[in-house]
Amino acid sequence: MSSTPSVRTIDEHVATLLARIAAVRGAAVRGAAVRGAAGRGTGNHVHSSGAFVDGGPSAPAWLPLDDAALAEPGIALADDVVAVAPVPGFDHAAVDGYAVRLAGLPDDQAVTLTVAGAVRAGDPGPAVLGPGEAVRIMTGAPLPPGADAVVPVEATSTGRFAPGRDGTEATVTLTRPHKANVRRRGEDVAVGVVLARRGDAVTPALIAAAAASRVGGLRVARRPAAGGPGAARPGAGSSPASCRPGTTESGAAHPLASDTHAPDGPPAVPTRGTGTPRPYIAVVSTGSELRPWGGSVGPGGVVDSNSLMVGAIVRAAGGEPVRRGGVPDDAAALRAVLDKLAGDVDLIVTTGGVSAGAWDVVREVLTAPGGPAADVDLTGVAMRPGRPQGLATWRGVPWVALPGTPVAAFAATYLFVRPALAALRGETGPCSALLAVAPDAVGWGTAHGRGCGSPGMFTRVVPVRTTVDGVVPASGAATGGHALSALLGADGLALVPADGAGPGDLLEVVPL
Repeated sequence: MSSTPSVRTIDEHVATLLARIAAVRGAAVRGAAVRGAAGRGTGNHVHSSGAFVDGGPSAPAWLPLDDAALAEPGIALADDVVAVAPVPGFDHAAVDGYAVRLAGLPDDQAVTLTVAGAVRAGDPGPAVLGPGEAVRIMTGAPLPPGADAVVPVEATSTGRFAPGRDGTEATVTLTRPHKANVRRRGEDVAVGVVLARRGDAVTPALIAAAAASRVGGLRVARRPAAGGPGAARPGAGSSPASCRPGTTESGAAHPLASDTHAPDGPPAVPTRGTGTPRPYIAVVSTGSELRPWGGSVGPGGVVDSNSLMVGAIVRAAGGEPVRRGGVPDDAAALRAVLDKLAGDVDLIVTTGGVSAGAWDVVREVLTAPGGPAADVDLTGVAMRPGRPQGLATWRGVPWVALPGTPVAAFAATYLFVRPALAALRGETGPCSALLAVAPDAVGWGTAHGRGCGSPGMFTRVVPVRTTVDGVVPASGAATGGHALSALLGADGLALVPADGAGPGDLLEVVPL
């Protein structure tokens, strides 16, 4: 494993990843050399025979979410989309650590508690937490009855959970946390909330939110042809040939600078050029808690929205996603999936399992001695959300390991996977732009992470909307980095310095 620093900047991570892509760029892109025409694949490759994939009639039609994730640009909703289930579906831990009862913790001194058990993501949850007890808990796991906070593991005597290590400590010493680190049932999306309106574009964010809230599919219609209402605006989605990924063109207009609900119809999705092969991208979501969309979830389970969302972003950016959803937290299972994929794809993208949890399977596989993983780099990225990241190769195929929280995975896909995909296609990546903060914009906050060293080193990635006055945080963006709902109204990701931003400040904004 490399002896790199523990944290690097976003730009440094992009540069490191692109250097790895350049090292393998001489090989034929498998999207052209192995399969030829786009749309073919193996196994659980997300494909569709729906009317709105690769062109189709304009009459409204129903698309299951996996078909919608592959739909070509130019479709919009024919009906409103309404949440069927709450997001989150249950109270759960926001960090890896120990679930505690705040009433039993002193305000200003450490206390040693008995560790009564452990709960991992996907478990239905242990018995009620008793006085003087703590429960080892992983991110996404159900909060034990009686607990009302989670102390991060790095703020305890344990320090860090060893990946792949079962069992629990007899005791743990900790102090009262500064915040609860708990996500409550329905705090992001409540049942009955309208996720998107008729006429809105079908986006990766909408597909993720629809999946998470148990929506089975979308009723869509193709948008008007060029020149009509809702047609592509001049220059939408374009970027100068000299603009490389991770650079900024000062003063450039935002590609989606109009309001989401513009009077003349939804903004057009940028179209891609033709004749360039689509690289095949493995999209692998990990986590024993993940359940396929459209089926039963059960206690402690969550819908696998990440593979649909990342697959949709990959497809829109010119790649061909090969999706493997819901790989359990089992090292042998993950290795088997990776081995099966490695000979058929140009890039591997995983979500989840790369943090500090005891069952973070990606980290376990990456750090296993003598395995097929090479050039392993688990350097974190100085961003919130999305600090845990990883780079490696698996049997010679570049591997990008992203965090599993949906908003963090969304941001990292745009910031890292999209430039890598552009490089595989031999193209320039999308430009970012320097845009001013709107005069009345509030909710930027700061990104001072716990235990992060210098308070000015972390960048906050904030979903934003562009207005005539500048950028403002998208609705819900101020509630926390986990708010999937904040992505629905966003047309960009603002990179906000850790000391915050104010009206008139210039921010780098990555277009979606």
